[in-house]
Amino acid sequence: FYPDMPKDYQVSQYDEPLCFDGYLDVTVQTDDGPRQFRVEIERVHMEEDTGK
Repeated sequence: FYPDMPKDYQVSQYDEPLCFDGYLDVTVQTDDGPRQFRVEIERVHMEEDTGK
């Protein structure tokens, strides 16, 4: 038994992620005007916060 894992197991979606190989375009307002960044996303998965 681990105090941070009261269910004594962890859920993982490493092998079957919700999505993968994507990106998120983010626009940030700066003093010089808007700047756009592209954030590469390797893998998206859900996680349960077992410590709460």
